[in-house]
Amino acid sequence: MYETIAHNNTNELVKILAPYRQWVCYRRADKVPVNPRTSYAASSTNPNDWTDYETANAAATANPSFGLGFVLTDNDPFTVIDLDDPTDPKKGFTPEQIQHIHALHQRIAPQFDSYSEVSPSGKGLHIWIKGRVPTAKKRSDKCVELYSTARYMTVTGRAYNNIPISEANGNLTQLWEEMGGGKQALPTVLWNQPQTIADDWVIERCLRVSTAAQFKTLWAGDISQHNNNGSSADLALMNLIAFHTDNKEQCIRIFRKSVLAQRLKDGKVKSNRDDYMKWTVDKAFDQKLRQPFDPATLIVPKGNVAIQNIPLTPITNDIEVVSMSAIQAKPIDWLWNGYLPKGMLALLAGAGGTGKSTMAFYFAAVISRGGIWPDGTRCARAGHTLIWTAEDSPEHSIVPRLMAMGADLDKILLVKATVGNNGQYVPFNPAKDVPSLKQKVLANGGIDLFIVDPITSAVAGDMHKANEVRQGLQAIVDFAAECNCAVIGITHFAKGTTGRNPAERVIGSVAFGAFARIVLVAAKDEETENRVLVVAKSNISNDTGGFYYAIQTRPLPNGITATCIDWGGAIEGSSREILATVEHQEGKDDNRTDIDEAKTFLVEELKKGPRYAGELSELAKTQLRISDKTLQRARKQLGIQINNEGPNKGWKWSFPTVNTSNGSAQ
Repeated sequence: MYETIAHNNTNELVKILAPYRQWVCYRRADKVPVNPRTSYAASSTNPNDWTDYETANAAATANPSFGLGFVLTDNDPFTVIDLDDPTDPKKGFTPEQIQHIHALHQRIAPQFDSYSEVSPSGKGLHIWIKGRVPTAKKRSDKCVELYSTARYMTVTGRAYNNIPISEANGNLTQLWEEMGGGKQALPTVLWNQPQTIADDWVIERCLRVSTAAQFKTLWAGDISQHNNNGSSADLALMNLIAFHTDNKEQCIRIFRKSVLAQRLKDGKVKSNRDDYMKWTVDKAFDQKLRQPFDPATLIVPKGNVAIQNIPLTPITNDIEVVSMSAIQAKPIDWLWNGYLPKGMLALLAGAGGTGKSTMAFYFAAVISRGGIWPDGTRCARAGHTLIWTAEDSPEHSIVPRLMAMGADLDKILLVKATVGNNGQYVPFNPAKDVPSLKQKVLANGGIDLFIVDPITSAVAGDMHKANEVRQGLQAIVDFAAECNCAVIGITHFAKGTTGRNPAERVIGSVAFGAFARIVLVAAKDEETENRVLVVAKSNISNDTGGFYYAIQTRPLPNGITATCIDWGGAIEGSSREILATVEHQEGKDDNRTDIDEAKTFLVEELKKGPRYAGELSELAKTQLRISDKTLQRARKQLGIQINNEGPNKGWKWSFPTVNTSNGSAQ
């Protein structure tokens, strides 16, 4: 319908809009706006999702599936008249109606001698004007829309009238009035607006912003903060949902999924009344607040969620910079003060036989019933625990132990399997399935504790290589932060580390201990069966002291017996001192040199047979912090032989073989 002028660098719209930091991109496939710096869905009311023209244009140039867009705000002088395509079969117009709409558009366009360009479909027209309309207007029956704020517009550069943007005249006011202005105002978003984002995306955004706690409380049906006024609580929850979507029908659909929506009044579910829901959502949209525009904003907010099933290409080489004054200091949210922080990863390490899994299940039992912690304090409230384990049978081991410790089994959940592409169940893999698990947890109200046994299963690569460990644990750390739950990763001590700093005895790379905010260590006295739990490392609390505990057997119905934890008194002192006493290492630490440690390490490793020098070096560094220089000195003192097996394999170390005929070494 509209003939375009060839796009060139002198496009008048780009010249005028380029100084504004209100640019976004949009996906050509569905016209959903996206943040040019992250490729995640962008909001038309949040300046943090916008950028400058150069960045947005570079993103659109690099990704052919993206187009350019500009967000209209109260801080710019522009209004756009959008003359939409009536021939789209989805609109369902008859040929006579289409002819009438085309005639209307041909009357409107000449009234505004201003820059205009063809829409992405090639069949619509966007007329840009300097001026304002009091409210947005959309007449679907006329395929005419007017917007001045809180709306993004595509920028194709396909000029129909390539002249500067003109000042508005009385024709704009007249058109607005023809569209319904000055009469009973039409809502900014009409009921037939197409949905552009998924319900789960909106819910997750509600769970990840600063008002998440309020959202969770209302979602669960708690109206105590609103003086038990149900209508006030309904409107508050609708406000939180409406902040993240411009679709009223979607707001109502999401609201009706909540526990709050099931509240009865006069024996009936009030949210089933369409008139009440319409009043509530209209009120919420009337109260929607536009965020102030800050041209200096450099913050790219974390936690944005990409629209499901749409492949996105992030923009590389972008840098996130944030002023420390913009970060609000927050206290640690503890499940168990000093031991289990919410939103963070904690390790529970120890030698075999110390009851680490049983202890983790004890924590789950306490949380499930709001019970008492070993220090005598009470768990703030009853909550839920999620368990994944590769080492314990649910029927024969986990459930009996939970029962023996008085757990509320309804509040403890087990990760069993993942549904594969073919619909078949496959074993859950912590190295790749944690992001999907996070989505399920957030969509179902959250948890308080996640137990991963063993934590090394979260690493797809070599658990002795720091980079691969960090990559594997990042998903676990993100899970803890975004679900606001504590995560306990169960792991073992490396062999031959008795007497060393307890936090450094964790098997695998040092990255395990570095990623964890707290490292708890369990140890056992083999002679007396006494056991201790101590804090070996803490970045967020004191790292001294602990508790005695014992493993007891308790009978259950049907001839079942199970182990459980019985706690003793508190212990004072450093973790190294406490473990030295339990493991009978008094006086040995100070006398052992790095060479002694290296010799012990080599003897243990080479008992298994010859090893390549590179493998030994990596293990010595990650497990014992032994340098290559120290390892070489230990090799020479032990008389270890070396053999070069070629440039592709390297040097292999081994103990000398013994000639049994004369007892000499060869």
